[in-house]
Amino acid sequence: MTSDSTPPEGPAGTPGQPANETSAVDNAMADAKAAFEKAGFSTPEGMVALGGIIILLGWLIFDFFMSDFGPNDVALILSVAVVLLFFDKAGLLEKLAPRPAITKILGYAIALFGLIQLLYVLRYASSYNTAGEIIGAIVIFAGYAIAFLGARSIKA
Repeated sequence: MTSDSTPPEGPAGTPGQPANETSAVDNAMADAKAAFEKAGFSTPEGMVALGGIIILLGWLIFDFFMSDFGPNDVALILSVAVVLLFFDKAGLLEKLAPRPAITKILGYAIALFGLIQLLYVLRYASSYNTAGEIIGAIVIFAGYAIAFLGARSIKA
């Protein structure tokens, strides 16, 4: 190696690579962010729906297929309702109340039943000892938290 050699090329923005070049990871993250925003999940109503989708997927994987850990039954039904409301383009429920108000109520209800389930899980924490139960709990409680944060951000 000579004294005038340049350092080896690395990721974008590191010595040896011009800052205007982007890496594959940067491109993938930009594409994922654009798809996330295009789907509408960057709005508060979208966050509540995303929490519902995470809860539904957690139920499908960890409760239905693996029989390890599942959401509260009422929270599961509310998650279905909030996802249907989010993807309802015909506005069938808007005759009852404005969509943000319904979404906020459903998001808070999901969070409430998630809190009830959290208290139950903490009471019997020693009985959850498999990886499926622990990972399932993390995924489903993340869905509850996202639904709560989205509902909290809705201006209704």
